[in-house]
Amino acid sequence: MMKLNRRRTLRVLIVVLFFVSGFFSVRYFHRPRIRLGEHYLFVNYRAKVNPKKNYHLQLWDYRWPGVDGDQWYEPFITELVKEFEKANPNIRVELSLLDFYDGPLEFSKALASGSVPDVYCSAYDIPEFNYRWQIPAGIFLKPEELNEYYPSLRKRLTSENYLLTLPRWSVPLIWVGNRTLLEKAGLSVEGIQKQGWVWGDYTKIKERAEYSCIGNLSANGLLTQIVSQKPSLSPSLILKTLDIFNGPLPWKSDLEANMIHLFLSGKLPLIAGVRPTVYDFLRQKAAASHLGWEPVLLPPPSEQSRRIILPVENGVIGIYRHHKSGGDDQLAAAARLAFFLSVNRQTHPWQRLKVVPATPTTAKQWAQNLEPNDGNRLLVDWLAEADVYSLRRSPDYQGKVYPGLKNYLMGRVSRDELEKIIVQNYFGRK
Repeated sequence: MMKLNRRRTLRVLIVVLFFVSGFFSVRYFHRPRIRLGEHYLFVNYRAKVNPKKNYHLQLWDYRWPGVDGDQWYEPFITELVKEFEKANPNIRVELSLLDFYDGPLEFSKALASGSVPDVYCSAYDIPEFNYRWQIPAGIFLKPEELNEYYPSLRKRLTSENYLLTLPRWSVPLIWVGNRTLLEKAGLSVEGIQKQGWVWGDYTKIKERAEYSCIGNLSANGLLTQIVSQKPSLSPSLILKTLDIFNGPLPWKSDLEANMIHLFLSGKLPLIAGVRPTVYDFLRQKAAASHLGWEPVLLPPPSEQSRRIILPVENGVIGIYRHHKSGGDDQLAAAARLAFFLSVNRQTHPWQRLKVVPATPTTAKQWAQNLEPNDGNRLLVDWLAEADVYSLRRSPDYQGKVYPGLKNYLMGRVSRDELEKIIVQNYFGRK
């Protein structure tokens, strides 16, 4: 009898075990999830903000600097947060502003420990997507909300049809040219600004300029743009292209250190890959010095004619889980805050930083508020029409590539030595 009871008990336990296993298996496999490449993220993308529940969100942004220590950004973002809380009375936002020097490291440590904020606003970069803690922000937005952004920016931030982060603003890395030298070479400034130009057009300028080099060897500059646009080129062909723009070699002096002076002296035809703030500086200096010629804003040259390409840096907003997250409805609340910040209609902070808002509606107002002769107005049209892409920067550009490039141009290292540096830093080979 005891054996029979044991058998019955064992059968019951097996049935219960199968039932429990089946229940949790079905629940696991039917749990809402999304796939990004080889990764599955379990998240209820249908979650909504519960109007009867109180939420506490942490927001991290950066303390953008002002002139002579003017603290203008903190009052702006604080007021914007208050406006959001007023529209969403059950969501309280705790704002922290990071320092530009320590902020990226502080955020990386937070990612490693799972103590990230609910919402993080980046500065000039798109953080690498974190599959453990980060959630694609776009999954909580409606189609009409997604359509508010520039399509080119939305495309850059999309993977597997999911918008990973929300675009906030962009900084096109433009070229600045000497209008007089360009027109003497038979090039139309307005034509370039409207339809773009090709690398081969530079040979026309080279024949007219006293110095044949193009200024700016920084991480945003000439070499990085050549490598980014010509990824199929071998290192030797990249060097050959570089030589076209910087001959004759070697340089007798450090032309890079005197780049701004040479350009304003009318000797340097072009400066490559700079932010709009540099264009503003050059334009103001040229006007104050009565040079008799105009610095003009240009898109970078491309491989094909009648095509505008535009490398950009981006400020984006991401949403994250963390150890204290209350559920997927909290992620929906974080996405609501991120969207509110990213489509903010105020233009004065972005005009001050010379960054272009990520929504065409606000960007057009941003352009209208500029002076009629301000070339930055073109950036709004370019973002709508251009092929937008990211620069392929070397992580150790300042440590190895930049010194190697300057030493090569001044005859201190050989061509083979520079090629080795390019291979190590751009092609991942030793």
